[in-house]
Amino acid sequence: MTRLPPSTSMLAVLLLALAAPAAAESWRLEHEASGDDTGLHMWSRSVQGSAYPEYRMELRLRAAPDEVVGALETNMFDSRTWPDNFQRKVLEQRQGFVLAYDYISVPLLADRDAVLRIESLRDPETGARRIEWSTTREAGPAPRSGVVRMPRSDGFWSVEPDGEGGSRAVYQAFVDFAGSLPGSLVSSSVESSILEQVGWLERTLRERLLARRR
Repeated sequence: MTRLPPSTSMLAVLLLALAAPAAAESWRLEHEASGDDTGLHMWSRSVQGSAYPEYRMELRLRAAPDEVVGALETNMFDSRTWPDNFQRKVLEQRQGFVLAYDYISVPLLADRDAVLRIESLRDPETGARRIEWSTTREAGPAPRSGVVRMPRSDGFWSVEPDGEGGSRAVYQAFVDFAGSLPGSLVSSSVESSILEQVGWLERTLRERLLARRR
């Protein structure tokens, strides 16, 4: 996935605002691992009108922002890293932009799908990186019979240098699965998926570092 060089000042302000500590009263701490290398903290909060919560995670990583985003892009576009019930098809790709169609198989219930706009940004002065995504109804295939089109799926990864050769990363996302999926079941699955993604990211960064040293 290629990168789009945006206005430096505008991106810097955006990254600063979205990477602020998740200290708002509405956030509830769900997971903490401050004793390990990641210093990981994950919160959730209710979203008005939805049975599904929004999630936010902050962590440290022992890799520069470009390396972190490179691994994240691998996870986003390499089917070998996806769960068995997930498929993604790239519909359009140009500099800094991808239009993708996602399909999620749901046992015993209706499958879900969504069309996503995914953008990649880089601040050339600070080295900060950002990947953001959101659903769109203006492009992609029409809804399929028997498949629930998810009305909203949006979020971002914001990754900035920590001044010590590593990165401070923020992940925030909300998915409205719609239909009759139980909120408690979805929440448990989403939290596990986020933590599994962090584990995959750490392993990938560690393996790539070891490969460069050989």
